[in-house]
Amino acid sequence: MCELFIVKATRGSNNRLVGLVVSLLIAFSAAAGSPQPGDVPPALDGNDQHGGIADLGALRGHVVVLTFWASWCGPCLNEMSMLARLQGVANERGLDLSVVSVNYKEDSRTFKKIAKALADLPLRLIKDSDGTNASRYDVDRIPNMFLIGRDGLIVSHHVGYTDKALDGLLAEISAELQKAPPDASS
Repeated sequence: MCELFIVKATRGSNNRLVGLVVSLLIAFSAAAGSPQPGDVPPALDGNDQHGGIADLGALRGHVVVLTFWASWCGPCLNEMSMLARLQGVANERGLDLSVVSVNYKEDSRTFKKIAKALADLPLRLIKDSDGTNASRYDVDRIPNMFLIGRDGLIVSHHVGYTDKALDGLLAEISAELQKAPPDASS
């Protein structure tokens, strides 16, 4: 999500040079914080709705769908519904898929209500009231999803959710599930 800011120089080459430097600094600082495909995903802080520790390392060998969402976000709720169905099918078929849903900046009370309301869904919910996890992933818009391969590396990153994008997303997840799990000795 690297945005190029164009600074219009009004006088002299020094203004243009300063504008260019500022533009590049802004662009590179925005890109530096966002995990990219091939990167090891940042660690998660916190516990899930059952008190388990949020540990992506423990999910190595699984395909992980890590999504940031909030209860007030309509597209997030559509995505969560789809991911819950996907996780249910994966569980029924014995597939190594784990959906980890990070609740974006909602307070503890709201998170508890959400966890109770979603208790029947086969999703791991992680509370991120202060936005620590979102900051590590450079999340500033939701829904925001990272696909993590069996090898523990980020495969792709998606911002937003539409039904049109669903086929492509499911194809990505399916392709990752078809890959062999990493060798246990590595």
